[in-house]
Amino acid sequence: MKKEEKQKEEGQKVKPEYTYRLNALLEMQNNLDVMEAKIYYLGLANINPHISNKDKYYDTEFKMIYIPTEKLAEEFGHTQYLTIIKKTCSKMLRKTVEISFENGDWDGYTVFKHIRYKNNDGLYIQFNDDMKPFLLDIFKYSGKYGFTRIDIKQVMNLSSKYAIRLLEMLLQYRMEAINQNKTVIEKTFDLEYIRHYLNVPDDKYKIISNFRIKVLEEPRQHINAHTRYILDEIKPVKVGRRIKGFTFKLDFFNVPADNKFKGRTIEGRTLPLEEKLEKEVGQGQILEYPSEDNPQKLTEEQQALADRLMNRKIRKKKAIELVLKYEKRVIENNLKYCVERKDKFKELDGAIITAIEGDWAGEEERIIAEARARIAEKQKEHRQAYDDIHGTHMAEIGKARADKGERKEEAPPAPKELTELEVDMIVKKGEKAMKPFLEKMKKLGLTIEEVKAGKRK
Repeated sequence: MKKEEKQKEEGQKVKPEYTYRLNALLEMQNNLDVMEAKIYYLGLANINPHISNKDKYYDTEFKMIYIPTEKLAEEFGHTQYLTIIKKTCSKMLRKTVEISFENGDWDGYTVFKHIRYKNNDGLYIQFNDDMKPFLLDIFKYSGKYGFTRIDIKQVMNLSSKYAIRLLEMLLQYRMEAINQNKTVIEKTFDLEYIRHYLNVPDDKYKIISNFRIKVLEEPRQHINAHTRYILDEIKPVKVGRRIKGFTFKLDFFNVPADNKFKGRTIEGRTLPLEEKLEKEVGQGQILEYPSEDNPQKLTEEQQALADRLMNRKIRKKKAIELVLKYEKRVIENNLKYCVERKDKFKELDGAIITAIEGDWAGEEERIIAEARARIAEKQKEHRQAYDDIHGTHMAEIGKARADKGERKEEAPPAPKELTELEVDMIVKKGEKAMKPFLEKMKKLGLTIEEVKAGKRK
């Protein structure tokens, strides 16, 4: 009983943000549906893997993990999960991951050792010991395979298994993009690899148009709508007229940097472990708050802004100076302004600094506002000219209509005299002059002959 209470206490304390998995595990084919994948992620969130040689505390064995009913209800709906939890857990106990080797060898692993659900209490799960190299001993094997960090919040927002697997497939290459000072992962995959990785059944979506809609396009839109990642249009790669693969572009700029493992190695695929942290922040170290370099003791909000600037290769000292001097709105607007136009700048970091200091984004907003004001003024002048010619007094009529019946429409004032344009037209055209001109002439009690003689009123 005491052991179970301890598991409950630990399960309720955990509020994870990221999971870490060996890339060899991500590359294995799995057939988890959405609910199974989310329970899998909730389990991953409650383990503490060995990631760096600087880690002092990490799990060496898989413990029984407790997920309270409140958490299950939050993720799966207050009543929905109750009807399928038993069936789901039974299926999960039979779930395996498979890995194939170039020499033809093949390995299969059962993911879970034990799953138990207690009504009105919660879910207890324990990973199989065979999963240790992929989930716990990451530091030992990452030099060969690399490992990937995945933001749990983003995954838990998804309700499409293909969307989850697309993210997992692309995020393996996040560090590769960072090493090239990019915030966009761009990769091309063979069609057969995509079908295998996403575990698309051989008898489903054989027609390529259906495959693009159901497996790629709908999940792409789902990712863009429910996460902070941006997956651009997925473009086909053709050989002749036949589609052989697809090119993906995933923008991860809006996903926060990982602050959980400050001072530790961050995930990667290609660099030695000791170099990965330097590439992650672009300066060789993560800024600690407060520190000797940060006597001002930045707030969490300022810290996040400074980290975003440093990830754009702006020096630590300059980043602190900017977040202390300028409002959050100014920094964010100008950062977005420059990133959207990054192809126009030779040095993006210098452009960002100058943009913030000169408020380029604000200046552009002011120019647009002034242009709109000029257009509105021109429209007003045109309306007034129309009123002068047609005598309809549209400005007054429009104003009366805007009152929505609160005030009766006032009759237009009686004309005082003919304008030069009206006199000129009546003299030239006579009875064929425009009707409004002739009506105004009659209201003034004039005749065509009198107007020709020079009378105006």
